[in-house]
Amino acid sequence: MATEKNLSGLVHVLLIFLCISTVCISSLMASQPPVRLALILSQTGIAAQENIPAIKAAELAIEEINARGGLIGHPVELMIIDNKSTPLGSKAAALSAVDLGVIGVIGAFR
Repeated sequence: MATEKNLSGLVHVLLIFLCISTVCISSLMASQPPVRLALILSQTGIAAQENIPAIKAAELAIEEINARGGLIGHPVELMIIDNKSTPLGSKAAALSAVDLGVIGVIGAFR
């Protein structure tokens, strides 16, 4: 009986610790500037349909990274930039990424 109470108390302490840790990590992430990554690919034009899975995968990856505390304590923002399925659109998207202050670019290549 005493062992069950001790185990129950330990479980409660662990649950409280997890709750406090989650709040602390969320607060820490909120106070850190975000890390901006650009995903440059076609959202319009001839190649748009092919990129839907890549967009969803990138969004899911960023969601998982942020759920685990971000990147070195910083939340990650994904900036999806349409290259309009053209070389000139890709150039414009790259310039847009620079203007947005991204530190890295993700792209789909074959």
